[in-house]
Amino acid sequence: MSAERAIPTAHIANLRALLLASQRFRQAIADSHDLGVREVVVLGHLAAADAGLTPSQLAKRMLIGSGTLTAVLDRLVAGDYARRVPNPQDRRSSVVELTESGENFVQLVNEQLEAVLTAAATDTTADSPVTHLARLANALDERADHHAAAGGD
Repeated sequence: MSAERAIPTAHIANLRALLLASQRFRQAIADSHDLGVREVVVLGHLAAADAGLTPSQLAKRMLIGSGTLTAVLDRLVAGDYARRVPNPQDRRSSVVELTESGENFVQLVNEQLEAVLTAAATDTTADSPVTHLARLANALDERADHHAAAGGD
């Protein structure tokens, strides 16, 4: 590294742990609802969008091809998590948006993430960023284990 301060190995290890815990959590949520991880990711992107997204916008955000995305969207539509509606700005395309079931799923995930933050937020005033990352990773891992064992309760 040049004149920049070197990042301590513990910071990198805890960030890696948080990313891995996030993947485990996403997989556990997906498994407990008979969804694939890609479906869960699409639902997250749709929840973050104000008025739905076009399939091309979703494909770009997910870094996947349109054929792969079409199969994911077909599964979400068949499961009543999402719907395709005509694009008001381009009648040749559609917009994908959450259904009520999709919104309920996202709400459930948000509640689980709130539980993770609550579990990790003991007295954080004395926490260094590295300690806080470790607490978040542990809490996320525990929530993933809970979903894997209990089937999504």
